[in-house]
Amino acid sequence: FQIHSLREWLLKDFDGTLRAMRAMGYSSIELTSFPGFRGNLRGDYGPLSDKAPREIRRSIAAAGLRCESCHFFPWQFEESRFGATAEWAHEAGIRYLVLTGLEPRVASLDAWRREFDRVGEFGER
Repeated sequence: FQIHSLREWLLKDFDGTLRAMRAMGYSSIELTSFPGFRGNLRGDYGPLSDKAPREIRRSIAAAGLRCESCHFFPWQFEESRFGATAEWAHEAGIRYLVLTGLEPRVASLDAWRREFDRVGEFGER
């Protein structure tokens, strides 16, 4: 399951929500970058934004779940920020960094090509 849909429950009881999902039969989750969503209008993760990634990893394992992927915003892939993003992901046990939140702001084929080139650079990182 993708964790963002349970954001309100996670804010109330992170560990309990993970255990409840495991009890329903789920075995793996896909995280959303809690620090990346800090202040985001689509769903701030409040105090979870400051939760240490190793604690997140321990909570997931203690619930009997596994997590290999996490959603990150484009700004988290920018060269100046990618080191911190990769470190957070590594400490949380994330294997796959998923790019999310591309804005439909490109209006021409050339603009799309530039955007794809930018995303290609993110993939190389």
